[in-house]
Amino acid sequence: MISATVVELSHWQFALTSAFHLVFMPLNLSLSLLLSMTETRNLLSRNSGYKLICEFWTRIFAINFSLGLLARLGMLFQYGTQDSYFSDYAGEVLFLPIGIELLGSFWLAALLFGPYVYGRQAMGKIPHLLISWLLCLALLLGAGWQLLAQSWLENPQAAVFNYQSFRLELNDFKHILENSATVWQVLNDLSLAYLIGAGTILAISSWRWYHHASPEIDRYSYRFAALLGLLAVSSLLTSTLIHHPLTPLASQSVALLTDADRTALTAKTEAKIHNSIYAYRLLLELRDENQSAQLLENFQQNQADLGYVWLLKPWTDHLAEASDQQVKQAAQASLPDKTELMNWLQLFALLCTALSLLGFLLATGFSHRRIPPLWLLKSAYYLGALPWLAALCSWLATQINLQHWGVFAQLPSFLGVSSLATTDLWFNLGLDSMIGLTLLAIAVFLLRPAVMQNLVPLWPESKDEL
Repeated sequence: MISATVVELSHWQFALTSAFHLVFMPLNLSLSLLLSMTETRNLLSRNSGYKLICEFWTRIFAINFSLGLLARLGMLFQYGTQDSYFSDYAGEVLFLPIGIELLGSFWLAALLFGPYVYGRQAMGKIPHLLISWLLCLALLLGAGWQLLAQSWLENPQAAVFNYQSFRLELNDFKHILENSATVWQVLNDLSLAYLIGAGTILAISSWRWYHHASPEIDRYSYRFAALLGLLAVSSLLTSTLIHHPLTPLASQSVALLTDADRTALTAKTEAKIHNSIYAYRLLLELRDENQSAQLLENFQQNQADLGYVWLLKPWTDHLAEASDQQVKQAAQASLPDKTELMNWLQLFALLCTALSLLGFLLATGFSHRRIPPLWLLKSAYYLGALPWLAALCSWLATQINLQHWGVFAQLPSFLGVSSLATTDLWFNLGLDSMIGLTLLAIAVFLLRPAVMQNLVPLWPESKDEL
């Protein structure tokens, strides 16, 4: 049995690797949309100010995109270092959307990035506009595939357990794409990503506008970010009010929060573990080369809850003979802490409500021809961290709910990690932290002068409003 320290350190390394990668994705999504829309207006308008806006934000986008690619490479090696058995057990299903994203959207975005950033003078407005929208679409699809893979861990559809290879295998990939609960989860995560990006653009624009860096550019960016943020947070709040299918993990959260003493949910989990013990006994017979057609059919009918039997591993190595007391202990230990989960969800709801009010103020606190109140600009700057805090609360709530599972109801997290020594894990964790912090330091070093550019002397003398 792998020690709890190894499991905990593996979780921390995975969390840090994911965080250093995902920190660049929201700004890439929002900036690519801002640049594409501005390129469109530059084509349709005679105001050359739009070109200057594109050039300003392209510098920031280029820095963020390049560092995001470097962070992505570190993420790709995660599953083979700290989660090798997890990769073997669920890799055939999980890595299909990741592979599609890597070989399709990832490389498409990387190939389009060069022509977009460096080809403005070499190509006409229409080809450059086409490339900008293709780049925006590639980044959106890439984020969608990544979030789809993450959502599959919470809702493992289209996967069946192969008793011969002892791993999950793909049944029908179409079921993943058609699963409404997974689609809703991906849409919510994308809304949160755009909210984070909008908040970051808004903070930059507000700071620059407050210091009169480039009023025309900052006003345009401010209006775009305020509207995008308002739409994103409205989408998040609306999805909570609409009755839509929930993933099994989300359904467990609802059941846990509405069950006063966790009795009903514990009893349901115990029943699943008892069913899994019966399926496990059938599995042992099949593994003993008993090729009875009746036995195989019986196993296939009862294997839905097979993953719950692995929850008994910390209490007994003889899973087929587990006692009722051991089943009860495993069921209780598999459920997350209700108070902790409730606190993070309440904080997330509070932050989303505050962001909706702030977005309304920011979107309506200016007219076409006047500067918004200075207190509103300062508020937008200082409160730009709220979307990041909301995302952190949402992520922590998900991790608390999923902490005992690598793949929900299929593979416990303590079975998915690699059999490494604690010293190896501390070294890997320190190395990943150092690399991630170095990337963040480089980002700050490069973005600071890019953000603080004074473009007033370059602004065209045209009196046309943007």
